[in-house]
Amino acid sequence: MVASTPKIQIAQRAGGITIAQRRPTVTGVLGGLGLEEALLRIPLLLPICGHAQGIAAQRAASAARNQTDPHAIEHTRQLWREQAVAAAWRLAVDWPGCVGRKRALPLFKAVQQADGPETLATQLLQFLPGLISVESMADLSAWLIDSDSTAANVVRRARELESELGFAGAPSLLAGEALKALAQTALAEADFDPLTPAGAGIDVGPLAMRRHPLVERLAACSDYGALTRRLVAQLLDTLVIAGHLLDGQSTYPVSAWNLGPGIGMGRAITARGPVFHRVELDGDGKVAAWRVLAPTDWHFAPGGPLATEAQRLAPNDDQLSLLVLGFDPCSPWSVASEEAAHA
Repeated sequence: MVASTPKIQIAQRAGGITIAQRRPTVTGVLGGLGLEEALLRIPLLLPICGHAQGIAAQRAASAARNQTDPHAIEHTRQLWREQAVAAAWRLAVDWPGCVGRKRALPLFKAVQQADGPETLATQLLQFLPGLISVESMADLSAWLIDSDSTAANVVRRARELESELGFAGAPSLLAGEALKALAQTALAEADFDPLTPAGAGIDVGPLAMRRHPLVERLAACSDYGALTRRLVAQLLDTLVIAGHLLDGQSTYPVSAWNLGPGIGMGRAITARGPVFHRVELDGDGKVAAWRVLAPTDWHFAPGGPLATEAQRLAPNDDQLSLLVLGFDPCSPWSVASEEAAHA
């Protein structure tokens, strides 16, 4: 069984935007299945960031049984590789059109087909020439001014947008234990809906994760607006991904929790932020409920950060597309004016 293709449609309307998500809650079909059979179906039901989805699912299942994940090291390697491919897609396919450049498909294919972690890291860093040498906010500012890379040009366009629209706000960020606690609460709600999660106005992506040393300072830097901070954080996080591929010794903090008899929650990291799975087993050890909460659920929720910032900025379609890239949705998406939306 393969899930129907998800899609996010964003339309400009008078007074703001509307976000229509075609992202069915596919895990409902797992009810009544044995745990091992359910785990085999997860990659088919949730193919986007499939390794992370499968790993979060395995961790939740192990926690529900009050066991530890026996494949933690192997899973960590899979996560970094998947994050590298996602970052390359972002830089090769999603970003170039914003500044009138062609998609860098050969570079993306080189990342996708890399046969080892060192080769993968080397190919990934080709998107960001010179950025690996940046050690301070001054260095970062100079790189953004001087580099002719597509990435630097997109960030410069974002700064122009924020200057044009007079916006330099700070995003609402949540990560670590605070996000884990909120996810645990949201996933346990009787009327849980992943498209309207609790705390919908928060940002859980690379800016919130703060995996690069400079992102902590970037998050508090009033010289950059919220959009620019998100985009730059994505670039710095790409360096982190490449670095972990090279050192091969990366570990993640605790990412599975037993929440009571037969109930477990697992987390895995994607290039967009953490994804959470919650598994509840019945008395026979079969799946009673399976729920998932991904970064796109937080970012594109009604009243979420994209909707809030777009309403404040009232951008045109091209500008709105740039705002969307700041949240890097995991589903195909489109932007249209009110007239086009009704055509």
